[in-house]
Amino acid sequence: MARPAWLDCEVTMSQQHHSGAEPPWRRMHPLTPIASAGSIILVVFFFIIVNLGLQVLTFLQEVGDMEGGVFIILGIIVLAIAALIIFPYLSWRFHKFRITDDAVERVKGWLFVSRRRMRLDRIQAVEIRRPLLARIFGLAELTVEAADGDATALTLQFIKNDEATQLRSEILRKASGAQHGSSPSAQPSSGQPADPGQPVAPMLDDEHLVPMLRISTVRLFGSSLMASLVFPLAVVVLYALAMIVALVIFGTDPAILGIITVIGISLLPLSVFLAAVGGIAPAITYYGYTVWRGVNGLKITYGLVQTVNQTVPPGRVQAVGIRQPLLWRIFGWYELKINTAGYGLAAGDSVKSTVLPVGSLDDVFRVLSILAPDPGVDRMDQVVIAGLKDSKGNRGGFINAPRRSWWLMPFQFRRHGFALTPSLLLLRSGRFNRALTLLPHDRIQSISLAQGIRARWCSLVSVSFPTASGPVDVGLKHMDLAVGVQLAHFEESVAAIARRYSDRDRWMDDTELQRFDNATDQAEKTLENAQ
Repeated sequence: MARPAWLDCEVTMSQQHHSGAEPPWRRMHPLTPIASAGSIILVVFFFIIVNLGLQVLTFLQEVGDMEGGVFIILGIIVLAIAALIIFPYLSWRFHKFRITDDAVERVKGWLFVSRRRMRLDRIQAVEIRRPLLARIFGLAELTVEAADGDATALTLQFIKNDEATQLRSEILRKASGAQHGSSPSAQPSSGQPADPGQPVAPMLDDEHLVPMLRISTVRLFGSSLMASLVFPLAVVVLYALAMIVALVIFGTDPAILGIITVIGISLLPLSVFLAAVGGIAPAITYYGYTVWRGVNGLKITYGLVQTVNQTVPPGRVQAVGIRQPLLWRIFGWYELKINTAGYGLAAGDSVKSTVLPVGSLDDVFRVLSILAPDPGVDRMDQVVIAGLKDSKGNRGGFINAPRRSWWLMPFQFRRHGFALTPSLLLLRSGRFNRALTLLPHDRIQSISLAQGIRARWCSLVSVSFPTASGPVDVGLKHMDLAVGVQLAHFEESVAAIARRYSDRDRWMDDTELQRFDNATDQAEKTLENAQ
């Protein structure tokens, strides 16, 4: 029977993709068992065994069989030492990895084997972590994030610091599609298009990083403390209100006033303590927070007890959110977070999704120059300032929620609205805690309209633009029905055109860069026609 032609399809593709010999497998550092948390568990297990042996020895002394007890104790100790040596060695011996032209592969386990393979074109972020114990031995942990965050993250634990840096550069270079071996002098600088046939720069070469900003420890602690002061202030306000209500209803009854005073005095120290802890914890987590600008992306380093070296490839950011809590307005501070397919809403992902824990407006613009390098307008700063600082009206090109929506959101209906540029959809909200979301048209995956009973009475509609899960809100509430429907139709047409050209899995490849330029041109034409 003749072999079907379609059986040769996969072989042909594989031969075209893998043009050379497979790279060799590499092992972790030999000190990995000592630096990992598993070594601590083994030491505890060893002391448990020794303690058990001593108890057996005590029992044998009571029954009078000391000679046999000594051999039993020695046997237990030998077995425990052998277990402490053999099991970690086997764990290290069968833990290996390699980086091919299209994937990162890892094999782990000697009794139960686990195999992981992560395609390079699906990598969302690469970061280097240095836990306290590993830093003593000069080791690091390399984590490669995929679309589902920690659930699918591939971790290489542990390798040398220099090797971790080299591996990160190698993974990002292969994932970006950049050509290998090109000199920096021959490469176009950031923001300049490459000439046809000219090799593009590898992504985030550590030798060509430019520091953008560094956040002082004082600012980190002050911003965290001010954000935590909301609870003590709430206690003081509630105490004052309770005293006023008691005076109005019960007069100067000493029993009632005494009970309220005791409750207030009891809660205030607790709230102050929690505020202080809330200020110290973020300062430790983000200690030494520094943002670097690479050839075409961001590198972030932070951490006191555990240092983190985080790299987010371009084209992976789904949405950018700028937020200003109420008390931060005194110093003009802002917080900037992102939605990325590699990070979600878990506790650890919230830290990873933060690209600027606290900074001035100038710091925000510096980071936005990398995360949103093509806003589609000449004065993007004016649009961002209007989205963050304007408290009412349609200035800055924003279209706000109608006045009849005031009873559904009485404090923020004047600020709740959106604006459009050829490449971005901007959503603003929040009266006390101001927020502005920058959503690229080509990252909008779907559009949904929702209308509850109360909104239906007022001809209002809520529009949401689901992206990858994250801390950034990507929805509009209680907009005019006609405006919401028009916005949904407009984004549907623009996003469809942009997505057609902007699936930038290899974002530094010449073909992908040309597709991105075409997508921008198409989006601009669509916006001009709609206007």
